[in-house]
Amino acid sequence: RNDRGHARNRFLCNPPESCSSEDSTFLEQIHYKATSSYFIVNAVGADRPGIVSEISKHVTDAGGNVGQSQAAKLGEYFSLMMLISIPNKQAGHAFQSNLRNLRGLNATAFEIDAPHTIPTPSIGYSGHFTLQGADHP
Repeated sequence: RNDRGHARNRFLCNPPESCSSEDSTFLEQIHYKATSSYFIVNAVGADRPGIVSEISKHVTDAGGNVGQSQAAKLGEYFSLMMLISIPNKQAGHAFQSNLRNLRGLNATAFEIDAPHTIPTPSIGYSGHFTLQGADHP
């Protein structure tokens, strides 16, 4: 049952039109998690504008999503780690191959089991936030 007390059929709504949009979303999420490939991406190289954008584009071009990421500038170098999901094995292998062609970066993607969902605490913030960096002056 979901938080509204409605029963969820994890396998099939019968007839299909009896599925609520909430049930359909739930079923799509289960299917995505079951068929997706998950990777930890590590990339290190000389710092230059557009590194994060370039790697993120390869992820989205493969139909994937970036879950968590962490980046650091170390002197004249840049280091990036990302937890990503890609919808199927074939796209995941193509993504790994594309990483090898990134200019000036040593980038690898390690395939991992589906990560467990870690609850994220709710953080309240009200205000205006402006971010500037080498990529976006």
